[in-house]
Amino acid sequence: MQRMEKIIRLLAKRISREANTMAERARQALTEQQRLLQRNFRKSWKTKMLVYEENASAMLAAAEQHHYAERVREDARAHEELRSARAGGSVAHSWSSKVQHLQSELQVYMRQHRYREAERVQAQLSRFEKQEQQAQQRNITHLQEQRLQAMRVKQEEQLAKIKAAHQQEKQEIARTCRAELDAMTRQHEAALQAVEERRLFLHERVQAILKAYNDADALDPRATGLKLIRISQLLWTSREVQQPSEHI
Repeated sequence: MQRMEKIIRLLAKRISREANTMAERARQALTEQQRLLQRNFRKSWKTKMLVYEENASAMLAAAEQHHYAERVREDARAHEELRSARAGGSVAHSWSSKVQHLQSELQVYMRQHRYREAERVQAQLSRFEKQEQQAQQRNITHLQEQRLQAMRVKQEEQLAKIKAAHQQEKQEIARTCRAELDAMTRQHEAALQAVEERRLFLHERVQAILKAYNDADALDPRATGLKLIRISQLLWTSREVQQPSEHI
């Protein structure tokens, strides 16, 4: 009888020790698995972020190139307008009434061969035409500067919107990544908790069997030993642990 009792208590200690050992192994395995999962996850998301940033940079560069082409076309248009103004083409039909009067007067004097008067009028006409051409060029330059400034403002607004959209999308990607990492962490913590609950369950069952044996009026070492053996089987069977309400 004493030998059976000793065996029972040794078996109970062994089960408790094995439960602790297996729980520790399970925790280590889960922790290593979690480390690998997180490493691979971060690597995958880093690759996704790099691809996104490359695409975003390409889109931004394309927008800047398009804006540059617009400015080049506007500069060419401005140069052409100024060239035409210097040549008199853009003001040929917009002389002031004073200049038009002098032009008519010059033609009259030339037809009448009144060259002295024609020379005087020509000098006045040249002076007024030069003044009006310069004024026209200044006006063209001012309008060009206004157009270029408006274009720059519009382009800057477009680039700001593109950058803001990219930043918002990066933040959304980061939030998604963090949410998935948090979910992985919760799953890992739940798995660790399940391991601990299983360990505690085995200890509780062993202690309950020993207590029932010690409190029994008629000792039955054989039946108690069989119960402990069935408990030891739980070390290798998770299905029964998931049903702790079953009586063993």
